[in-house]
Amino acid sequence: MMMMLVATASLVACSGSTEADESSTGSSSGFVSAVQTGAKGDKGDQGETGATGATGETGLTGPTGATGDTGAQGAKGDTGAAGTNGTNGVDGTNGTNGADGTNGTNGTNGTNGTNGTSGATSLMKVTNLSYGDANCPAGGFRVEAGVDADKNGTLDAGEVTQTQYVCNAIPRKRVMFTTSTRYTGDLGGITGADAKCQARADATPALAGKTFKAWVSDATHAPRYTFTRDGQFVSTTGEQIAESWADLRDTVLSADVRDENGVYTPQQLWTGTDELGNSLDPVTCSNWTDGTNASEGYYGSTSTLQWYWSFYYDTGYDFCDTLRALYCVEQ
Repeated sequence: MMMMLVATASLVACSGSTEADESSTGSSSGFVSAVQTGAKGDKGDQGETGATGATGETGLTGPTGATGDTGAQGAKGDTGAAGTNGTNGVDGTNGTNGADGTNGTNGTNGTNGTNGTSGATSLMKVTNLSYGDANCPAGGFRVEAGVDADKNGTLDAGEVTQTQYVCNAIPRKRVMFTTSTRYTGDLGGITGADAKCQARADATPALAGKTFKAWVSDATHAPRYTFTRDGQFVSTTGEQIAESWADLRDTVLSADVRDENGVYTPQQLWTGTDELGNSLDPVTCSNWTDGTNASEGYYGSTSTLQWYWSFYYDTGYDFCDTLRALYCVEQ
C-alpha cells in the first residue's frame, strides 16, 4: 500500500511542472499547491497469504502435575489351584507288648484207632551177570523188584514190576600188533624200540594218533612195570587177543597177533621178556644196542597162542644180527 501512494505523488509532481513552464508567471506557491497529497484511495484487495515460516524449536517440558486421586478397588480375582500335599510324617514307635495270658488247660487224649491190616511185602532180587551179557557186555548185576502178592517170600517172575541193570564199565580196546619191518638186535635201546613201534603206527591211518610201546625188556625196564594195564587187547582187525592185562599174562592168547596192516605172519620177534612181562636180562642184545653176532637175545613167536608167544623156550635166543619183528602194544 505504501508503494502505491508514492506513485500517485510522482504523477502529480510531473503535472505541476508542466503548468509552470506554460505560464512562466506562476509563483512558487502554485507549485507547492500542485504537490499536495491527494485524497486517500480505497483499500486495496488483501494480498496472498505468505509461505509458512520454519517450525521453531520445541520449548522446555513443563513441570509434572500433581498426583491424581486413587481409583476405586478392582473386583476380586479367581481362587488359585490347590498346592501339592505335604509328605507324611514319621511313624510313631510301637507300643510295648502286653503280658502273655496264662496257658489254658490241656484237653483229654483221644482214644487210639484200630490197627490197619498188614500190607503186601516188597521184595528185591539181584542176579550176577557174566562178561558178555547182552545187557551188560562187561558183566554186572540185574536188579528186580516187586510185591510178594502170594506172600510166599519169593519174588516170582510174574511179581516183578521193575528191572534195572548195574553194569561194569566197558574196558577200552587197546591194539596189539607186530611190525611188518624187521630189525637186528640194535634197536637203539628201549627208547629206540618204542620209536620203531610208534613209527609203524603213525604210518598206518587206522592207528595214527595212538601211543605204542614195544614189548621188550632190558636190565632196568620191563612191560610188567612200565605198561598201561587197563582195557582189553585186540588185533588190528578187531579180534580179541586178551580180555584183560591178567588174561594177556596167563600164558594163552585168544587170537593171532597181526601186523599193523592186518596181515598175520608166523614169525619170531625180539622180546627179551617172558610171558608175564618180566625181563630176561642179560640175554637182551646188550640192552638192545648190539646188532652183531657177538651177543644174543631172547625172542617170542606168533606161530603159537601158548606162552611161547613171548618167550620161545626151546630155542628162545639167537645171535643179535638176525632180523626180527617187534610186538607193539597200545598204551
